[in-house]
Order: sequence, then structure tokens, then C-alpha cells
Amino acid sequence: MKTITAQKNFLLQVILLITLAITISLTARAGKQDRPVKNFSKIEISGAFEVTLTQGSAEKLTIEADENLLPKIITEVKGGTLIIRIENNTHIRGDLKAYLTFINLDGIDISGAVKLIGSAPMKFSKLEIDGSGASKIDLDLSASRVDGDFSGASEITLKGTATDFEIDLSGASDLEAVDFKTQNCHLECSGASKASVFATGTLTVEGSGASQVSYAGNPASVNSDMSGASKFNKI
Repeated sequence: MKTITAQKNFLLQVILLITLAITISLTARAGKQDRPVKNFSKIEISGAFEVTLTQGSAEKLTIEADENLLPKIITEVKGGTLIIRIENNTHIRGDLKAYLTFINLDGIDISGAVKLIGSAPMKFSKLEIDGSGASKIDLDLSASRVDGDFSGASEITLKGTATDFEIDLSGASDLEAVDFKTQNCHLECSGASKASVFATGTLTVEGSGASQVSYAGNPASVNSDMSGASKFNKI
């Protein structure tokens, strides 16, 4: 008798959990908010956001997410840095999207599973890009100088032009920059990272571990220091 009662209680609990899950699913609604932002020259984004970046004449930020999550999404400007993140211990359900328009930027820092996409070609004076975790970046840009530091399983796709390009890749990072036409390129690769770059002036490459580097552009000067099982070749 006790066994039958226990089974009934268990089944009842299962039914209640299923009902609750269905209720939550049915009541979940897509939400959208414009957030006030101004006077920032750097962005710092963490979590699982998909960010669309646009250069314009006025700063603007729009967040799209489950309406129940919107209050948990923090957007604030501190010391000239726009921070976008989720409150700690928040369960994520559905997509998190951010549409950001900036006037000028000199720094981008993304971590976690952030995906950052440029909506159109952009212009910078100098730009520093940092990424970690499973971050992804896809940008078309022109700048006098670009510096980058990526770790984890970061994926970076760059197009456009730069006079000087210096980047450090570690972990299993992957850089696709053959269409990023640079004059001078300094690249450091370690771990299982991969990179393809383009240079016409000076190309300096340091590789270790099982890293792989390929290049195009017929640079006037090529300097390479490869160790371990690292590979270096011309495309």
C-alpha cells in the first residue's frame, strides 16, 4: 500500500513539473528595450549575447530577450566603458541580442559565448580587441593600428585594412584574416591556435605548441620563430 502511495506521489510530482514547464514555455514572450547609453569609447560584453555593431552619428543600444530576462540584463557605462552582462546566477532561456550603435571605439572586450558582428565596414584610429572563452568576432574595418589578444576557443574573422596589426592567439583560437590587408603584422600563436594573415611590409611570426600559421601578400620582410610542432607556410 505504501509503495502504491509513493508511486502516486511521484507521478503527481512529475505531472506538476511538466505542467509548470509548459506554463513557463507558453508565458515566455520576446521583449525589447532601448537602453540609455552615452560617452563610451570601449565596450565590455560577457555572457551569451549576439551583438550587432554599427558605426553611426549617435550612440544607441537596443536589447532583445525574453521579457522576464530583461530586468536581469545589466547595461551601464563606467569610466568610458559600456558594460553589457547578465546578473549572476541567472538562468538563460532563449536568445540574447544586442544592437549597438557607436560613434568612436578604441577597445572591445568580449568573453563567454559572445558573438560580435559588424553590420557594415567601420573606421577606427586605433583599436584593441580582446576575446576569451568561445567568443566569436566578424568585423570589416579600417584602422591605423589594431591590437588583439584571444584565448580559449575564440574565432576571429577580419576584413578591411590596417597599417599595423599585432595579435596574440592561444588555446584553440582561430584567426581568419587573409582579407584583412595589413602593411606590418606581428603574430604570436601558441597551443592549438590557427591563423591566416596578409602583410605587404614586415611579417613577424612566433609559433609554439601545435599552432599553425599561413600568410599571403608577399611581405618585403618575413621573420619567423617556430618551435614544437608549430607550422608556418605561405598561401
